[in-house]
Amino acid sequence: MDGLDIAADKLDALLARLDAFNPDEPRDESGKWTEGGGTASEGEGVSVEEKIKQMEAEAKQSDAEFMKRVDELRPVAYKYARANRFSPAMIHFKKDSDAEWFNLNGKFYKTAGVAHLGRGTIDLYPGKMTPEQFEPLVAHEVEHHKVQFFLNEQRRELEEIIKSPEYGKRKKGPMLPSGKLRPEYRDKYPAVDAYDRLVGDHYEQLKTEDGVSDYSRDWWAAYKNGKASIEQAWHETLAEMAHNETMLKGEKRLLGPPDEKGEYTKSATGGSENWQNLYAAVNDIWERGHPMVL
Repeated sequence: MDGLDIAADKLDALLARLDAFNPDEPRDESGKWTEGGGTASEGEGVSVEEKIKQMEAEAKQSDAEFMKRVDELRPVAYKYARANRFSPAMIHFKKDSDAEWFNLNGKFYKTAGVAHLGRGTIDLYPGKMTPEQFEPLVAHEVEHHKVQFFLNEQRRELEEIIKSPEYGKRKKGPMLPSGKLRPEYRDKYPAVDAYDRLVGDHYEQLKTEDGVSDYSRDWWAAYKNGKASIEQAWHETLAEMAHNETMLKGEKRLLGPPDEKGEYTKSATGGSENWQNLYAAVNDIWERGHPMVL
């Protein structure tokens, strides 16, 4: 299982986390089932393998229990998906006992959801979440697809620019000598424009201005330690912003298009102003370019 290949000198710390772990505890702000606090006494004689078996036994659900949970939560997932142009048919429910474990910066997590970006699908492991806890999880995973769509659109538009007859023309081409888009081409290539202004101009700042959640900060720490890619850190930060926004039921999401200064309307998602602008742009590009689903 992921996260279990650790050095011998880490076993005591791991056992402490495993002893305190409760698979039925409510979902926390990270978007995962997480380890609890506390420590284990030395020499209690419980191996990692035995403890894992115990936890898996506790987490297993009967088919009837699982289907009852799915029947309760499916409307929540489908409603959010339709409201965000994501096909409900691409959402799959999985038993909690099938979820993988992984270790992120010394924290032991059990996966609650997975966005399969290549296939365009989402796997959800609802466990014993309530509908109120479950909807932010759905938002987190849907946002992963929105982020990837934004990145794909930026690459597609760049290829279109390079192939265009105007490319390379100093006075009439789409690109300025600086490499940025001319203002008159912003509407034609919105993803390139948003990426240049909101990522390219603030690249180093964004890496230090997360502040969205402990979970996304852990991903940036993993990136800095060479344990994760920068793409993973970007994805998890923006996905956590969607999670945060969905928890704020009274907040209405206000998106682009950008105003005359190229700024997007920000929402209460956490993170710096740069991250909020980028989050709004990602959702704006999705709304512009992703087909409506019923």
